[in-house]
Amino acid sequence: AITSKEKRTEMHQVVRELFGGRLESQAVQSIGAEGSRIVIQWARQGGRGSRFPSKQEKPPPYIHFTLHKTNRDTQDALSKLAQVLNVPVKSLAVAGTKDKRGITTQRVSLKRQHLTLKDVWSSVNGVKNRRRTAAQAISERGERGIRIGDLEYKTFYLELGMLGGNEFVITLRNVKVDSSDTIDRAMESIKENGFINYYGMQRFGTAAIPTHAIGLAILKSDWELAVSLLLRPRPGEHPDCEAGRRAWLEEGNMRRALELIPRRCVAERCILEDYTLLGSYRSILHLPKRLSWKVLHYTDPDVALAQSDEDKILGFDPPEASTEGRFLALQVDLQLGTAAYATMALREITKADTGSQAQSQLTQTSEDQAFKGSGVLEVGAGNGDANAMVERNMT
Repeated sequence: AITSKEKRTEMHQVVRELFGGRLESQAVQSIGAEGSRIVIQWARQGGRGSRFPSKQEKPPPYIHFTLHKTNRDTQDALSKLAQVLNVPVKSLAVAGTKDKRGITTQRVSLKRQHLTLKDVWSSVNGVKNRRRTAAQAISERGERGIRIGDLEYKTFYLELGMLGGNEFVITLRNVKVDSSDTIDRAMESIKENGFINYYGMQRFGTAAIPTHAIGLAILKSDWELAVSLLLRPRPGEHPDCEAGRRAWLEEGNMRRALELIPRRCVAERCILEDYTLLGSYRSILHLPKRLSWKVLHYTDPDVALAQSDEDKILGFDPPEASTEGRFLALQVDLQLGTAAYATMALREITKADTGSQAQSQLTQTSEDQAFKGSGVLEVGAGNGDANAMVERNMT
């Protein structure tokens, strides 16, 4: 029970701010104890401040929400959401994909069919099947590395390409430099001059038909080969993609192919719609919209050095700066525009290979691994994952 009226008022304000009227709280007098307890429940439909439409209104066809995921790639997370909500995965869409190795936040759209905001929130956060209470869902970490919130009805869906940019907090551990001036000079160069915005190795794809092979055919003006590679069936892809490709390649039925190939296959649909390969341009040099950095000390590589959005929502204290610790870490906070890659900014800063294989090898052979799990250096309460990257969309 809470005896302080100021504390109760503060909790009411937090619930209103976090959930925008979707949940409401009220103080209930405790029986046999001094003070009151706070009860959190769904807001009444059509009530003041509620984002639920009244019964007379028909809700818009889409629901948008914020997805917070940890160590899961975007498609894997969307597949899990589709399973929990019992909808086709193609009903979910995003404006851009997020890396697996990191803690990321992005907006997702859902073609809701009969689902309401309450259905979606309670299903994904484990409340509908009674694995957790609503109070637990808003005070504990998301299950299986997935958490959603900030739900609202919308009249449109998201598509790849609608992204306005990305914000990153990246922590580089076991940094070895002769002095902090070396770090400052490297970072000031990026801040003032930008970096060469190469394509990262992940942009060349891992599918049976790599994207650079298609690009090479386009550069050679071998349009027939480029189109053939683009529309060729690929092992292990989704059945609706395969069916659309075969409708064109085997039956020559362009209309049927367009009906079957999903919207996410942007290049394939462009080819079938007007037989042109549309592209886009981007600057060779990219200047960060915002860039700041700081040097941290640590010993245990498992101790979190950055605060995630979920940490903030749950009210966890941010990691505290310390002058102790055996090793140096460089934490970079940057905001990039569209078609710019954080890995290329890091490549310019470190002058090293930023590919996943090279970085994994560096982690495995790093001296700080000998102190893994030691808990040395209190840079917070250990309330978070020690991942190197926190990333969020700007849509």
